[in-house]
Amino acid sequence: MAVSAEVQKFVDDIKEQFASIGDSVDSLVKSQTGVAGDVTKLKGIIDKLQNGPGPISAEDQALLTEAVGLATGLAGKTASVSKALQDLDASTDPDEVPPPPEG
Repeated sequence: MAVSAEVQKFVDDIKEQFASIGDSVDSLVKSQTGVAGDVTKLKGIIDKLQNGPGPISAEDQALLTEAVGLATGLAGKTASVSKALQDLDASTDPDEVPPPPEG
């Protein structure tokens, strides 16, 4: 049984979209790895500060400033990603699609 040109085009279009979705997922995974690295760096800064000998030094203050900047940037990035994913989810909720005609 031969496939019609319309069906073949549909299949090709769907394959292209799945490839695009796969690329997007790969990009999200890569970004998640970057965020995890930022969190690890932030934890390292916090450990240095917690294990300091006493009063806040100029070096400690620099670490505090770096930690605040890193945490602020990370919070903004993750909030943006969260909102974008919520918007994407809302935009892809399908309307009721009737079944194809038989025949």
